[in-house]
Amino acid sequence: MQIKNILFYIINQNQFLPNVKKEIATIEISNVYEASDGLEFRDCRLTEHITGELDKYVQNGKELFMKIDGEAAKTVVIKRKWQEAWSDYNINVKVIK
Repeated sequence: MQIKNILFYIINQNQFLPNVKKEIATIEISNVYEASDGLEFRDCRLTEHITGELDKYVQNGKELFMKIDGEAAKTVVIKRKWQEAWSDYNINVKVIK
């Protein structure tokens, strides 16, 4: 199944100011498959809003939010991100909540 507009972001919580949404990356379009513990995005057209920021979340296993166009945000951990020579990016996501 193809899905468009998938946003990965975090919420910077401020003590005295309003919380701020920090966008990490957007998948413009991707083929999506269901896995036993989450989702597999294949051949993603990926845009990182801050270069290398998404890799930090992959390496450290930090939680972030994923919002698929028109649905409620979910808490996820990106398990793996890689690129093959003949395609765009591939991303495995574990859905926490």
